[in-house]
Amino acid sequence: MLFETTVRRVARALDVSHVRILSGSDEELRTEAAVGWRPDAPPSGQAQYAVTDGKPVVVVDDLSSEERFDTADAAEVEGLRSGACATVGLRGSDWGVLEAHARTHRRFTQDDVTFLQNVATVLASAIERNVIEGERRESSERYRTLVEVSPSAVVVHRDGDLVYTNPAFVSLVGAADETALLGTELASLVHREDEAAVTTAMSQTMAGEAEPTRQERRIVGHDGSVVHVEMTSRAIEYEGERAVLTVATDVTERKRYEETLDTLHETSRDLMRAETQADICETAAETAADLLGLSALIVYTFESDTGTLEPAATTPSTSELLGSPPTVERGAGYVWETFSAGESRYFPDVADESGALDDVVESQLVIPLGTHGALVAVSDTVEGFEEPTIELLHILAANTEAAMDRAGREQLLRDHDSRLTRQNEELRKLNHTNKIVRDVNRAVAQASTRREIEQAVCDRLAEAEPYVAVWVAEAEGPNGAMTPLAWADTDADYVDRIADDLDDPTPEGDLVRRAADDQEVVVVEDVLTNEWSERRTEALTYGFQTVVAVPLVDNERVYSVLVLHVATPETVTEQELAVLGELGETIGYAIHAVERTRALVTDSVVELEFEVADERFTFSRLSAAVGGSIRMDGAVARPDGTHLCFVRTEAVDPDLVEETLAEWSSAPSVSRINEDGDQTLFEIQLSEPRLFELLREYDGTIQSLTATDGVATMVVELPQGGDTRGLWNDLSESYPTTELAARRETSQSNRQHRDQRSWVEGELTERQFEALQTAYYAGFYDWPREVTGEVLAEALDVTPPTYHYHLRAAERKLVSGVFESGSN
Repeated sequence: MLFETTVRRVARALDVSHVRILSGSDEELRTEAAVGWRPDAPPSGQAQYAVTDGKPVVVVDDLSSEERFDTADAAEVEGLRSGACATVGLRGSDWGVLEAHARTHRRFTQDDVTFLQNVATVLASAIERNVIEGERRESSERYRTLVEVSPSAVVVHRDGDLVYTNPAFVSLVGAADETALLGTELASLVHREDEAAVTTAMSQTMAGEAEPTRQERRIVGHDGSVVHVEMTSRAIEYEGERAVLTVATDVTERKRYEETLDTLHETSRDLMRAETQADICETAAETAADLLGLSALIVYTFESDTGTLEPAATTPSTSELLGSPPTVERGAGYVWETFSAGESRYFPDVADESGALDDVVESQLVIPLGTHGALVAVSDTVEGFEEPTIELLHILAANTEAAMDRAGREQLLRDHDSRLTRQNEELRKLNHTNKIVRDVNRAVAQASTRREIEQAVCDRLAEAEPYVAVWVAEAEGPNGAMTPLAWADTDADYVDRIADDLDDPTPEGDLVRRAADDQEVVVVEDVLTNEWSERRTEALTYGFQTVVAVPLVDNERVYSVLVLHVATPETVTEQELAVLGELGETIGYAIHAVERTRALVTDSVVELEFEVADERFTFSRLSAAVGGSIRMDGAVARPDGTHLCFVRTEAVDPDLVEETLAEWSSAPSVSRINEDGDQTLFEIQLSEPRLFELLREYDGTIQSLTATDGVATMVVELPQGGDTRGLWNDLSESYPTTELAARRETSQSNRQHRDQRSWVEGELTERQFEALQTAYYAGFYDWPREVTGEVLAEALDVTPPTYHYHLRAAERKLVSGVFESGSN
């Protein structure tokens, strides 16, 4: 409309036939409005020239003579003779051209040109206003469209009343449509606790007293549900009047996530307070169920003994999906792979795959708990876990792992403290026991007889804690039964009850015999149970619960057994038992010492005559093999544990003896020393030490040993009071056919001889005594001499000069002892 009016008025004002408004560039000029021009007339060359060269005005009085541009169309087609044009500028560039032409030759004056430029300027202003208005309308439409489709709730309100709402706000409050909300007070849709703050803020915004701010408020829907929103408001012009635009973003899920996160952090304190791994696992499962709403979650712990992951805790609904959670074997499935890799993995779709925890599982999340185990959440739907839930589970897993680390460290500290406490207590008890042992040792050192030693031991131990009764018993007394010998802190009636016989053994008798047979400390931790139940009355009366039996032993010989009654099992430690075992050896050594001393000073001895027909006894076996009589003249102990025995045969083929012994592993060497008629003296090295060990153990000496046709007769001398039964039993155990033929008590007429022998043994070295003893038994001092020193040196495996050196040294000491002043 504007363009048509303009071209008509310009034509009248300039009195021209053709006026036209063109828009666009030189190549694309198009007619917007025209007077006189044909509708399909192309742009004139004059207009194109003005636009192309940027000429604001182009005036031509005679188009026929114009050379700057082509005038054919205007002159020849339209019959035009003169014309003027002015460019229409818009926003710093040419929008188009306003041109006027006449069919007659006329001259366009300066006023005409000025008028044409003014019209072009006015036209440009009008066009710009129209463009701006169009852009505004277009922008408004676009903005309204954006608001309509925006996911954020948008409202416009004036004086607190809603004048516009977008669909998102309608949906947010649960209204039927927009019309149901128009005119409603915004404050009526706000939570009553936030109403005052919202009303104040909106009033200040409306009045321009507040800058746009972001506030977190609560909107109450038509159904009463509460929605957390983040509101931003600013003052605007709406439909020509001042109003407030408010944008509300639903942050309910974020708020719920933040609240859950806060609660989860609070729950971590419960995890940190848990003392055991089992409590931590239970707390983690409860948190997953109550806080995160997970239906199926298993907390697995790694069991190093079996190398498997074992379910330690589950959410209550786990059994509905999985039943009993399975054990995860080493290398089996996604759970083990993830645990061993040490990095969490989410499996959104594990259907029909072997790595799933169970056939019903469609998706699963596995989060390792360090080296402690793994947290496994499962779902029966594909992609069953959203990102916020996964993130919260990672936080729960991290808290659980930290709690397990802390519990592990604290357990280590508790174990360390407990171990230190136990060690301190054991050291205290050990010190106490050592003090008792020192007291016992002092008492033993002051005793002069075996019975004094045994009674002193009972008295000292009975005075000390934790022993409530102490007694010493012989494992096999005169009747073969256990017999108490000494006691303290108990009475004779109790001693009579515990003494047993072989037909009706008591628990105490079995205990004493076991300690004697095994030569080890034996402990009955609780006498109120098992075979000791018959001693319940005594145990409760005397206040003991544990019984310890300690063998009193020296060189594998058990003299008796020390029995201690202890109040409680906790007071007897391994260290204390070890100390008691050493004490038993000390007491056994002391008993051995006093008995040996007694044997040296007594005038009577016990002779035992044994008959041995056992082929394991070397002398019985040798006499049976060679057919004749043999006699042992003497024996010398060697450092390697063997013995050199000087054996004399009578009416026996010497070659047969050598051939027979050469086949025996128990006789590594045999040498023929000399021959005198039908008698032959042999030096036989025997590696069978049991006979000599028993004699040394029981302080016995062989008075004679002969053997004829497989039966050996041996007379052994023991000190008065020696353990004759023990020697017989041990000989019978080694050689089962041993018989005790006679037992005689005789006066020790060679007392001076024994004293002299003891003096000799004390004066000579082992090598000197061995050389002297070998020379005597081998007949070196007989006349005529039966053997030479070279032969004896070979028998002792030394050089002749060495042998003669030791022998001469021994002889010199003997002679010096006789002739030097003050000697015995």
